[in-house]
Amino acid sequence: MTTESHQYATVKIKVVKASNYEDSSGKESQLSALDMLMAPIRFQLCFFYSYKVQDQAIERALVQLLNRYPEFSGRIQLSESVVKLTNEGAQIVYLESAHVSISDLEASNFNYDLCAKHFNDDQPMDEYLLKIIVQPLSGGDGMMLSFGIHHCLCDINSAYLIIADFCAQVRESKFKFSEQEIFRGSRLKHIRPSGNEPIFDHPEIRVIKSMEELKELGEAMRDDLLNEPPLILNFEVDYDSLKRIKRDVYAGGLEDGFKGSIKVSPSTNDCLVSLIYKAFAETAIEDKEKNSENVFPFQLSVNSRFRRDPPVRREVLGNFILLAVIDLSKEEATKLTSFEIACLMRSELLKMDEQYIQSSIDKIARNEFTQFTSFYHPTTMRFTNWNRYFDWYPDTDLGQGRPEKFTTCSRMFEKYCIVKPARKEGDLDLTISLKTRHMQQFLKHDIVKAYLKLL
Repeated sequence: MTTESHQYATVKIKVVKASNYEDSSGKESQLSALDMLMAPIRFQLCFFYSYKVQDQAIERALVQLLNRYPEFSGRIQLSESVVKLTNEGAQIVYLESAHVSISDLEASNFNYDLCAKHFNDDQPMDEYLLKIIVQPLSGGDGMMLSFGIHHCLCDINSAYLIIADFCAQVRESKFKFSEQEIFRGSRLKHIRPSGNEPIFDHPEIRVIKSMEELKELGEAMRDDLLNEPPLILNFEVDYDSLKRIKRDVYAGGLEDGFKGSIKVSPSTNDCLVSLIYKAFAETAIEDKEKNSENVFPFQLSVNSRFRRDPPVRREVLGNFILLAVIDLSKEEATKLTSFEIACLMRSELLKMDEQYIQSSIDKIARNEFTQFTSFYHPTTMRFTNWNRYFDWYPDTDLGQGRPEKFTTCSRMFEKYCIVKPARKEGDLDLTISLKTRHMQQFLKHDIVKAYLKLL
């Protein structure tokens, strides 16, 4: 594996602004408690196409997108928890042609290291809340289009809304979602503090003493990633394997005589995560000095929109992610069956009802600086699912067909499993990031060999 990135020359930079900004000029958008819980970074989503689109079509689509979502043409003020609606614009960066073709990428199964070498954008943050990179591929047979979206403005659910609307503008000169479907009003309408003390303790939410401490924690994480870059690999789980995973996890629970008091039915996703976590924990490298209790927690990102009462529609823009966290020692993870782990996970998810979510919001809102505790625990395995509810491939057609691949090309994450839709309906792509020594042992685990296909 190489951690070097190819530096491509910039052909041109275009700053694009909304054309109907008079309705928003001089105003500001207040960020919610859950918005402020997100890292102040742009997360990058990459799409690879076997054809190219004219620059004018991309720029026209972005103008219309900023007309609908004016926050992304503004500037964020984290100290005030607001986005100033200044219409200073979003950025499009056009790069010279990459040295790999769409055929090269397909032949490698879009090897993560190859993609990250040529297409990652792990650059220092600047003022832009939305940044699009356009890069033709070698041979003139395709293009890469990436979206860098500021995390404090939206979660992956909202990123889908924005990208689907953008692609529909390129494809058909209209939005994917109607004005009646999209909610772009006050972010506090659905995430408003009650003014009461939180009902629950919420150990998953850590209170930070100062902005300096928060900055130090972030810098320590970045330094660790730079000093010992993770090995990031792509795996495939096809539809038949997913059915087999659920069947085998349930069968394993029955064979081991699981008669726990938790009366729940784990989902297919629960079963998949439990297997990957078990392989992760059982192959984890122990470090008694840094992890004296030998604890290897795992966290699952939860879209709280659907757990509110009444539920919040998925078309509501913003951050609605909370974390379900389970702390297990290596010994416990080894002893428990995958079915038991899946049941623990499902039970934790069921706790997240209206009362629990409102209590979370109240704890965050009553403390000036907070973060998720598990972000900073050195051995936490993190799972996030970009698959459910989202038609990523059909909805990112730019007019001549679906992308050949949807992925991320960042290297700045470790101990993560990102679950994404595969191009073939019903299949899943997994991106897993671990330290190199850990990954080498992980690949040898029976669970990995039985269910995950390395790409």
